[in-house]
Amino acid sequence: MRCLCFLALIVSTTALVWSENLEVVIDLGELGSKLQHGVDAKLSLKDWADSPQAEDLCHTLFNEEGFTVFRIPIYAMRPVDDPFYDKVVKLARLARKANPDVILFASVANGDGDQDNNLHHKHKFPLSMRCGNEDKGCDNGRIYNLDLDAYATYLDDFIRMMQERGVSIDWIGPWNEDNASAGDVDYLWKRMKEEDGLVRVGVETWALQRAIEKVRFLRPNIDLVGSHFYDDEQGRAIPKELWDQKWQKLVKVSKKPVWFTEATDYKEAEIDEARFLVKALERLIVSANAGVEGIIYYQTVPRIVGYDGKPVLLKHSGLFNFVRKSRDAYRISSTRVKNPNTWLYAHYDESKERLGIHIANSDQLNQTLDLKIQGGRLGKSPKVSRLWNESRMGEDDSIAETSDNSVLLKVPSVSYAYVELSVVEITVNPTKVL
Repeated sequence: MRCLCFLALIVSTTALVWSENLEVVIDLGELGSKLQHGVDAKLSLKDWADSPQAEDLCHTLFNEEGFTVFRIPIYAMRPVDDPFYDKVVKLARLARKANPDVILFASVANGDGDQDNNLHHKHKFPLSMRCGNEDKGCDNGRIYNLDLDAYATYLDDFIRMMQERGVSIDWIGPWNEDNASAGDVDYLWKRMKEEDGLVRVGVETWALQRAIEKVRFLRPNIDLVGSHFYDDEQGRAIPKELWDQKWQKLVKVSKKPVWFTEATDYKEAEIDEARFLVKALERLIVSANAGVEGIIYYQTVPRIVGYDGKPVLLKHSGLFNFVRKSRDAYRISSTRVKNPNTWLYAHYDESKERLGIHIANSDQLNQTLDLKIQGGRLGKSPKVSRLWNESRMGEDDSIAETSDNSVLLKVPSVSYAYVELSVVEITVNPTKVL
């Protein structure tokens, strides 16, 4: 049973201490792209595929919730005729059954999906694929001393195997948290015979800062830039004050579409706490504001929905609200909240004529946000306001007060809030489309 002790504090407003009003400007006239969302199953695929609920899970994610990309594993340690790949084929087919247009993103996994599921860097490649272990006469100067001709052949065989079993791959990612050079990337593509027509995903670094440093060298040989967000900068965490600047820099220097390809900070499935929901959402929000085109949620099953098909309640409810509301809506320009522990993402749903505002507040202080709306005019129809914290799970909550084109939001500490307002007029500035 969830503790309701915090509820008493919400009811008794006199007991709450709120921050000073933090002003944020939201400009409806500056529209960006629509955010897409993807599912990851690279190292949790076995139990998902073996679950009696496998098909229902695919239907929930790719049909009901509207995820558009499925990140599936390439197990370099396993030959492509290994029966273990039956599980990959099974889930890929079920995803396409739920949504024929789902994009299949095949990415090399840091493990074999079963017995050796923590293999990083060179250890995820078999000895037979490395120079010096067999008399191949291959170039010893390549990454991890790999025989990239052998790896190219393996990737071609994988793509053909999937195709022959009725599953076409759309995106291909041969490197995952690997320090591949521009020469490694270029050499591999040139040796492959089946990569033509596929979206080539690259960088996929462990650290965001590393992606910024490498992308300018790799971008001539990749079509889509992916980065993880383990916020490491020369062995240290990137200060939260710089998160948005770092993501903005990656988007700017990439000159290609950018995806946050491994979002993972909602923690393990068995821990259903508001702090992990909020911790995840603030990282999603900062990347979305910077202009990434999509986010892929690491181990969606079981971290958000269990192998048994049952949702991890608080995290499922909050995260899927963010996904549902943002997936068909344009990103809107907003100024930054002057608190590194409070992040805001705004979007406009043209079909519903609604402004949606997401706030993740990981601060220990309750925050008061004063939102000023530009580039359009708000309506007077009833607003939607929902709150997720240790005593709320998306219930309606009176956290917003509207006046003309202003909105005053009161967001409790360690919580996720969502507010939706009607828009009766919007004036897009064509010179400021994001």
